[in-house]
Amino acid sequence: MRSAHSPPPHTQRVTGPSIAVSHTRLDLGEGRPGEQLEGSFTVTNQGSEPLEFTLTASCGCSFVRPMARTLAPGKSQLITLGIRLPQAINSEKSTRWRPRATTRASRR
Repeated sequence: MRSAHSPPPHTQRVTGPSIAVSHTRLDLGEGRPGEQLEGSFTVTNQGSEPLEFTLTASCGCSFVRPMARTLAPGKSQLITLGIRLPQAINSEKSTRWRPRATTRASRR
């Protein structure tokens, strides 16, 4: 019987690049028409080889910086993303809007 403090019987070593993301969800808050909302998260290469990644925004009103990068093992990169809210929103009841933008990451 293993105790709670025993190491696992089989430990796998990660070879190749391995991505870790500080946030899987990022709330940019509320904004008014015409405002730009921004947020950031960190991508880290926890693997043993360089990690190449590419990020794309879901629409023309959103952005992500940097869009591509190569990270050496153990290195991190701060990623900034944002969205510009439209000048006119089809709602007479509210002047606040909670937009959604999707960012996809892929490794090569």
